[in-house]
Amino acid sequence: MTNNRLVQKKQIAVYARTLFDAAYAEQKLESVLNVRVRLQELCRALRSDSQIAQTIQDSALSDAQKMQLVASIFGSTPADTLLKDVLGVMAQRGELALCPAVQQAFEQLIVSELKLCVVSVTSAVALDDHLRELITNKVEADLGMRVVLDERVDRSLLGGIILSAQGKCIDASVKSRLEIYRDQLKRA
Repeated sequence: MTNNRLVQKKQIAVYARTLFDAAYAEQKLESVLNVRVRLQELCRALRSDSQIAQTIQDSALSDAQKMQLVASIFGSTPADTLLKDVLGVMAQRGELALCPAVQQAFEQLIVSELKLCVVSVTSAVALDDHLRELITNKVEADLGMRVVLDERVDRSLLGGIILSAQGKCIDASVKSRLEIYRDQLKRA
């Protein structure tokens, strides 16, 4: 992998653009969002298990073996097929370390090309339609663009909600409030 930052930046942009254009051509917004989710999952897996990246990039493996190994990680959805192709090339070139930057560039393309912000919403229980609409309207008004909610349920929150978008996070969960109160009591 090259150390030239400008070359890396261009490679990252090409990988992200390739994924974005192929996903958008596939099924428009739905496919782009599916690729986004799968790319996030892959980056988490690469961060949590360095053996995966090392194995895929092993110089003892042929390009065909690397492609086969990458293919074995993914399923058969259109998002998986797109990622499999791009990540196979990245593995052959020894550039899997660029995955987090590709993910970030992909997110920026969603904002700039689709004028859309994906907001992660984590709550203790599943959102109902009314609450979903309230959150969407409020965030759209605050950001001045269309919003798509990426909803997750985390029962450990006990109640409340955590919103995150564009590198910013609002934590209004009961769990975080209890932790704040606990810290205040420790200091008192």
